[in-house]
Formats: sequence, structure tokens, C-alpha cells
Amino acid sequence: MRNSVVAAAVGLCLSGMVFGVPRDLDMGTIGANVPNLNTSLRSMAFELALLGDSGQDHSPSEGIVSFSPSGRIPLEINSQRGAANSGADHGISLWKRVSFDSSFGLSQRSANLSWSIASDMSGERAPNVLSELSYEGLQIRGVEVQSHFYFLGGLLDGSFVDLRVNRGAISGGETRDSDYSGDNKTKEYSRSLSRNTGDYVADYSLAYGYRWVSNETLSADVLAGYSLHHQFVRKQNAVRVEPESGVMSGSPIKGLNSTYQSEWQGPWVGAALSWEGERHKLKVQSEIHSAFYYAEANWNLRDSFMHPKSFEHNATGLGWVFDLSYAYELSFAKANKSVVGVSYRAESWLAKDGVDTLYLANGEAVSTRLNEVTWGGSAMSVYFKVHR
Repeated sequence: MRNSVVAAAVGLCLSGMVFGVPRDLDMGTIGANVPNLNTSLRSMAFELALLGDSGQDHSPSEGIVSFSPSGRIPLEINSQRGAANSGADHGISLWKRVSFDSSFGLSQRSANLSWSIASDMSGERAPNVLSELSYEGLQIRGVEVQSHFYFLGGLLDGSFVDLRVNRGAISGGETRDSDYSGDNKTKEYSRSLSRNTGDYVADYSLAYGYRWVSNETLSADVLAGYSLHHQFVRKQNAVRVEPESGVMSGSPIKGLNSTYQSEWQGPWVGAALSWEGERHKLKVQSEIHSAFYYAEANWNLRDSFMHPKSFEHNATGLGWVFDLSYAYELSFAKANKSVVGVSYRAESWLAKDGVDTLYLANGEAVSTRLNEVTWGGSAMSVYFKVHR
């Protein structure tokens, strides 16, 4: 109790200094205000009792608590980040809380894949394009899953992890296989066409991002990640075509079941800009990828080639991805935020000056230049997202 009274007296003196009690106040004035002083002391002692002060010292590590003049703790409304950063600091931590959202979507995609090889490693001996395969107009129906983990508070405050998975089945498209005896795709002497169905593509991406600009309506993120993009295409029921006239000749090639599996993988960096209204959100994201390209094929009707790996491709290249999305927030429950949205995605990949390694049935390997490989297309998707 003695400590409480001393603390109250000190508080009264400080109150006088802060709120303008004159320093030269005479003793008569103090004597006249003794009843008020006793009243103030009793009021402060009562407030301290309400606060649970038992005369024990409080450690500064418990934090500083602000009180209203009545002694009550004021109510505060904090943002998620503010709430995560509030409270006592009991040491260094990577984060104090994690916010999570995940979306599920359906997509319709159109894409093209093509590659060509030269006659030798220099690419200067005629023909400079010996053979070319183009998988054109691939129609792909896909399923997309995307998840975000936002870190609130701690050393990782303002950062997030982005995980994306996409897998699609090829439902249509055409494969053209052409061979040339002249430079620059001239003097085509062999051509075949086949339809593409039943094959697939898959995309995987993991990225770490940081929100470096954030306010009520606009935000900007920077990202760095690693991605893998896989394509599996097949030639079946091919028909030979006369190169000059374009007229199909003969029946489909029996037993043809040649496969080509390719993948682009490597690190990438990107940036995203978002505008958010009361229930609307518009987001633009752009990415540039550094990619290592690898593919292997099984030309099942070529007895002179080894099986199941007849040849492989190796090259390095770059990829560019652009994503535009719009989302609308639904109000099912206050605790959970759910949105529906649509997105448009375009991509373009190019690898050049690689190596085509042919594996012969006798065990030998022959290499020539892989001129270039291209992969690209666009997709529209609709998705549903739940945020907790």
C-alpha cells in the first residue's frame, strides 16, 4: 500500500508538470487544496487497484500499455499485419501468423509446339533445316490449383509463398512432320499430317514474393521462383501428303505411335500490380523465365533407332508469361472471404542453338544442331478462391 501511495503522489506531481500546475504555487494554496489532493490520491489508489497493482514492480519487457483517463484499456481496430505485430516481443521470429488462400479453376487453352534440326552441328551445311515437326492448334482443357501463404509479423512480414499447379488434356490439334533438301525450308520432299488427342501438358511453379507497395487500393509485389513446364505429344494415324499439291495419299500409317516428351524448367523473376475496390480486384502479373530445355522421343517405327529413347534434345532459352485476372468478392460469411474470378494468360518460350542427339540401334550416337524450339499460346480460365 505504501508503494501505491508513493506512486500516486509521484503521478500527481507529474500531472501537475504536464497539465500546467504553476511551479511557484505557495503553501497557502496547497493547504487550501489539501481536500482535493486527498480526493485525487484516493481516486488514483482506486484506479491502481482496478488495474491489479499489488505493489510489485512490472518488468519493462511486458510492454507499455496506454490507458484512457478513466483507467480502461481503449479498444483498437487493427489490420491483419498490425494485429500480428502487436503484443509482446519474446524474441526474433520469422512470422507471427500465416494467412492462407487457395483457388480452384478450369481453363481452356490453345498452344503450339515446334522444333527443327540442321544437317550438322554448325548449321551451315545445306540444308540448314533438315527436319521440322510442328504440333499446331493444340486444344487443352485444364484444371488449375493455386495457393498463397502470407506471412504476417516477424522477419518475413509482408512476404508470401505462391504455389501453382496446372494440368491439361489435349483434346485436339494437328501434327505436321516435314523434311527438306534445300536451305530455309525449301525443296520439301516428305510431309505427313496427324491429329493430336489424348496427350497432356502440366505446369508447376513455386515462388517467394514480397509486397513492397501497399495501400488501401493499390499494391505491388516482386517475385522470384522456379517453374517446370511439361508437354507430352504423340503421332498416330498419320497420313502422307504430297508437299506440292497438299493432296493426301494412301491410308494412315499402321502401327505409328511416336511420342515426344519435352520440358522447360528454371528460375524466374516477376512483378505484379493489383488494384482493389470494395469487392473488385484487378491484377496484372508479368514474368521472365530462364529455362533449360530437355526432350526425348520414341520414333517407334524406325528400326534403325534405339527404343524407347530414339533421340534427345538439349538447349537453353527464355520464356515470357503475362497474366491478367479479375476477381469479385462474395459475402457468404464475415470470417471467410470467397471470390470468383476470370483470368487470361499468355506465354511464349524460345530455345535456340541446342543439340540433337540421335541414338542408333547399333549403340552409336550421332549429334547435330537443334536449330530452335518454340512453345506458346494463351488460356482463359474461371476460378473460385477461398481466403482464411
